[in-house]
Amino acid sequence: MLRNIFLKTLYEKRWSTLGWGIGIIALTMMTTLFFPTFKKAFSESLNEIPESMKAFIGDASTCQTLGGYVDVQVIAQMVFLTIIMAVILGSGLIAGDEGAGTLQSLLAQPVKRTKVFIQKYCALLVISLVATSLIFIAVFASGVLINESMDWWRMAQATFGMWLISVVFGVAAFAIGAITGKRALAGSLVGMVAFVSYIITSLAVTVEALKIPNKLSPFYYFNTPSIIKYGIDWGNMAVLVTIIVILSVISFIWFNKRDIR
Repeated sequence: MLRNIFLKTLYEKRWSTLGWGIGIIALTMMTTLFFPTFKKAFSESLNEIPESMKAFIGDASTCQTLGGYVDVQVIAQMVFLTIIMAVILGSGLIAGDEGAGTLQSLLAQPVKRTKVFIQKYCALLVISLVATSLIFIAVFASGVLINESMDWWRMAQATFGMWLISVVFGVAAFAIGAITGKRALAGSLVGMVAFVSYIITSLAVTVEALKIPNKLSPFYYFNTPSIIKYGIDWGNMAVLVTIIVILSVISFIWFNKRDIR
């Protein structure tokens, strides 16, 4: 039964996963394949970029390399897309089933809540991993097509980071859904937190007052400093893992104790 719940969840989410996957591959490749055009135009206008704008893109010269371009134009955009996917998925795995009445039917059978929780949780991790892995594949394929290369090990590290930050928000939505049984609440609340956190981290580069609040944002630990440029910061990744573990444990305990009708 434990194994069947996991496979059943993957099967039920197959079409939405396929749709997200196609969108992720298409958008990633479209953006990456634009690099040669961007590189030429950027080289011509580099000296005209104001210093205030250069702060947003970091070392402007790095954008003339595929790695720098991917860091600024691909990862910064695609990570939020994978987070949206994870939040939508996570908020519905338990709370969605509860709202539809299927969770109650499942728990009426000789199956423990622990099994239901763990298997649906694992489905979230696997689907999120597939989505973020597609970004790496799409960037690599695009690099081959335009005859450009980068540090692929660093790209793999960045992909791992994208998976972790997606799981942070996906598990947060999963946790709130498991605790409250309300899918809309879980999705909207975590979505709002993700958006505000993203904005804070983006503006903290130039707004001094946001530097301290920025350290409360999961995005700060995802790509500060740039993984593509400096390599992964395992201390930062440990912070994200800690957040995931805390949310998982709290929701697991609460889900197993609360009354489900």
